[in-house]
Amino acid sequence: MYKINQVFPHPGIYEVLLGTTGVSDNISPVGLRYFKEYRLRLYEGSITSRNISVHPYCSILITQDPTLFYQGLKGGLRPTSFMYGLPVIDVSCVFIAKCNLETLGNPSEYTLNFLEFKGECREKSFSRGDGLFVDLLVHLTRLDILPQEREKLLEIMSYEIGVIKRTSPYLEGYLREILETLRSKGYKLD
Repeated sequence: MYKINQVFPHPGIYEVLLGTTGVSDNISPVGLRYFKEYRLRLYEGSITSRNISVHPYCSILITQDPTLFYQGLKGGLRPTSFMYGLPVIDVSCVFIAKCNLETLGNPSEYTLNFLEFKGECREKSFSRGDGLFVDLLVHLTRLDILPQEREKLLEIMSYEIGVIKRTSPYLEGYLREILETLRSKGYKLD
């Protein structure tokens, strides 16, 4: 499916809203992992996990709107419609997928088999790593102009680099350059 490659253009972890049903209709934020295949990790006891154990299908809702993630986290997203019995909201891209249990545990891991999509599906899914990369660049520019905050900035940058490596590995080359620049200036990151 060409649209999948537009929405998830490179390996990494993307933040999506996941619509599930089974025990009760639910739309919650989850991390969709794309490395060699598309996967979800769901934690025991969550409504999402319980739903998928009863009805192993989901709607994957793509948005860049952070307020929708917050509303989903609080349980405040109500479906505006249903696709194949799965709750959806008004977003520009929806995928329907079968969730195949690969590993039972806490978390349990599921591979996704995409079945259909609806909408334009032109916008890339939200990536925490990409957002943190921009934040890292802001902190990088402040190291030399705010020496009194240098220690705090380096601590934040160290955390950001770790998350970026894990969630947006395609940025690894840029991270190496940044780390080399920091070392050349005598800065150390833990």
